[in-house]
Amino acid sequence: MHYSPDFKFEESKLAQKKLIISFSENSGMVSGTDSKFIKLDENTLIGLSTNGKGAALYEIYQINRKHKKMHLTITRVGSETILPNFPDKAGAYVGDAKLVSND
Repeated sequence: MHYSPDFKFEESKLAQKKLIISFSENSGMVSGTDSKFIKLDENTLIGLSTNGKGAALYEIYQINRKHKKMHLTITRVGSETILPNFPDKAGAYVGDAKLVSND
């Protein structure tokens, strides 16, 4: 596999965290984030969090119920509005999913 020297790959800190993802009729909730989510379908939540100054965090959580996997994509742009020279980032993570409750 070839990796471009223009990109920096980091080990995900999400591997050490347990996330709780909850789906409601039109939205959802993810533990550990302040993003507001909409429910795209039965398996997908899309979230957005902004600071009102140009920074935005986009989060997409997708559950593969058949294979018990969770895919997360995060993109952060406008980071320099938080701290000078703070980098914009994009990342993806795939991990195991476990049904906690079906209520």
